[in-house]
Amino acid sequence: MSHMDSELLSFCLMGFGHAQWARRKPTVGVFGSIALRAPETVIGSDFGPRLDTWAFGCLAYELLAGEWLFNPVGSDDREMEADLLAQIFALTGERFSKLTLSRAQWSDDILDEEGNLKGREENSPTSLEARLSARGFIPNGEVNLAAEFIGMCLRVNSADRPMAYDLLGDDWLHGAFYHCIGDHSSYSGYSRMT
Repeated sequence: MSHMDSELLSFCLMGFGHAQWARRKPTVGVFGSIALRAPETVIGSDFGPRLDTWAFGCLAYELLAGEWLFNPVGSDDREMEADLLAQIFALTGERFSKLTLSRAQWSDDILDEEGNLKGREENSPTSLEARLSARGFIPNGEVNLAAEFIGMCLRVNSADRPMAYDLLGDDWLHGAFYHCIGDHSSYSGYSRMT
């Protein structure tokens, strides 16, 4: 399948295997696949609907770049989660706020009191722009706009992330399909999201 052919596909994102009620106490300790896991779930803090915003940002990157944004490794689940946080911190340049840390239930084994990773060297900083550009799947003129949108979804502190309904008005999201395939007049299926 060519890249252009793949643009014609429709997606319905579903995955209710880890679904939880919003604004209720979680019934499980692990939320979603490791590649989509929001940082607050790693430390047991601030469970809520903005977990979905994080996952959406990760999926948007994956659909644009053809690779996982985060691919943590480790000999056990907790080591993988520590590696996930290291990758998140390197990409975003952010750390947990004092408020988020104060609500954490499971951070003592991987974070110090200031929110720095224990017993690990920091990963080299990277950026969404550099990663999207290196993949070469979207036009250079769209890289910064796509990275800005994804970056809004990937704020380390959940309170700084938009809710799903806030994303609906984003200009890049409305024109993303058009911008990413360019002005291909032979494609008749394009319609702007409304």
